[in-house]
Amino acid sequence: MIINAQINNYKIIKQIGSGAFGLVYLCQDLNDPQRQYACKAILKQQSSTKNVEDPNLKKSNILQTQLYHYFKSLSYKIFLPSLNLDSLMNMPLDQLQSENSYYREIILHLRSNHLPNVVKINEILESSIAVFIFMNYYAMDLFTSIVDEQHFINNPLLIKKCFIQLAGLVKDLADIGIYHCDIKPENILLDSQDNIKLCDFGLATDKIFLNLDTCVGSSYYMAPERVSGTSDTVKEHVMGTRVNDRLKMMMSFSNGSQYPTVAGDIWSLTIILMNLLTTRNPWLKAIPTDNTFSHFIKNKKVLSKILDLSDDMLELLIGTENMGEAYISKNRRYNHLTDFESDPLAGVKLHGIMTLNPWERGDTEVLSYFIQRVAKSEQFLRDSVDPSTNKTIKGGRLGLVRPLEDFEIDEILHKRKQPQVFHDMNKEVSFEFLMNHFSRNSSFSNLNNKPNTIQSQQVTTTVVNTRENTMRTLSSTGSTLPRVNTLFDFPNSNYLNFNEENVERNNDQGSFFELSLENEAYNESKNNQSKSLNLNIQSFLNKMHSYSNFMEENDIDMSMKDSIFYQYNPTEF
Repeated sequence: MIINAQINNYKIIKQIGSGAFGLVYLCQDLNDPQRQYACKAILKQQSSTKNVEDPNLKKSNILQTQLYHYFKSLSYKIFLPSLNLDSLMNMPLDQLQSENSYYREIILHLRSNHLPNVVKINEILESSIAVFIFMNYYAMDLFTSIVDEQHFINNPLLIKKCFIQLAGLVKDLADIGIYHCDIKPENILLDSQDNIKLCDFGLATDKIFLNLDTCVGSSYYMAPERVSGTSDTVKEHVMGTRVNDRLKMMMSFSNGSQYPTVAGDIWSLTIILMNLLTTRNPWLKAIPTDNTFSHFIKNKKVLSKILDLSDDMLELLIGTENMGEAYISKNRRYNHLTDFESDPLAGVKLHGIMTLNPWERGDTEVLSYFIQRVAKSEQFLRDSVDPSTNKTIKGGRLGLVRPLEDFEIDEILHKRKQPQVFHDMNKEVSFEFLMNHFSRNSSFSNLNNKPNTIQSQQVTTTVVNTRENTMRTLSSTGSTLPRVNTLFDFPNSNYLNFNEENVERNNDQGSFFELSLENEAYNESKNNQSKSLNLNIQSFLNKMHSYSNFMEENDIDMSMKDSIFYQYNPTEF
């Protein structure tokens, strides 16, 4: 054991994980004892472990023994050189030799180090037997959170947040040519705000296509084309699937035995979604010898008997054509049979994201579709019956859930617009520009109402009662928000006090999401929601315009106008 050993300014506290070629330790920064890091030690001479006499001996055990003797020979205190992260990140992968293949994981991780949902690498130290990667430490992983803590058990909005972040990250990685190939709850960490952080790039690749039966990943989450023994099933579905022009073009870039790498990661996402919704896995492995999966191959509707998924989720996963004629007739908006050639995602919509044809889910646009469908869904689980009252519970354990607004999705995906600053304007012009800016997408019958035409108490009540909608709508403009309480003397003004610290943290996902992700008694109020929102914003804008007119008509001193407008002064940004 190397507990309490020291590597440069890091002290090893305990071992917290192990993998095929590495060990993970919790470390303390001796320069800042409040800071803790996760240190992954990767065995350098990985090829040498193939010739060990005992095939059951784990490579991590070999590393553990080697590290023990290494630290012991140096009195448990070593000082190592720090690698240049930029130089390492730009190293061409095709130049790696077998003796330094361990760099592949590090390089691919560094190339995604800028993504907010990837565990950040801070420093890399290298010794003669191992490389030590120091990363941000997160105590909770998704598996523990789902199964042990049951953190998602009654929180459908949190499920949406988690899944959207994960699917968005898979798309971001694919966009820069990285495919994780081992997406599972144990490799997904959670910070204190329940933002996901992906780790362990040990199986990651930059190859766009992988050969059929390339066995890579974890059994529960591996796609059929990656599991040995499923090749005939996959080929049968590829040959028997109707193909549009977009798929034909994609297939022309590979030989007949290769399939898109991203298709495997997307399959893993479908299993994780079921984990989040039901805390269960549908099968042990996606192979014909698995009894449950063999039934799924014959009839995808069997998924409804395995898990309590709603029709909306079933249709997303197994496709319209597997939902039956009654469902298609009732939900014409899901019937994509007529627009097969024009819709590039028609195959996924017809056969589901869990299609057994990797080509149909082997497109990053499938991820965008996946995100939108989960974000807009109003019911994850099917209805259940309360045994004590014999009453129907809409949406089962999770209930009904409100669909997310587009800007909320952008917020979760780190795509919130930056605040706009109005440069090269004096304060008087900027004030009028601000009025127009807030009303540019709105149509009101009279924007020049006199002050006595507005009932201030009515406006106050409207804004207070729908404060989350106000925050949500104003933030979606991407503008710097006014301090409403300084503009108007509202009673109960604490309801209108925006959390400015959160709003200004542009890179913190916990800002507007915390303000907006409340279900707002969606089950009972979804029909009235848009009406109250429109009344709220109309009253707010009318009040602002009336206030502006009041100042102009009464020849208010500009110094007063300056005091009202003080936080829009461009020089302060």
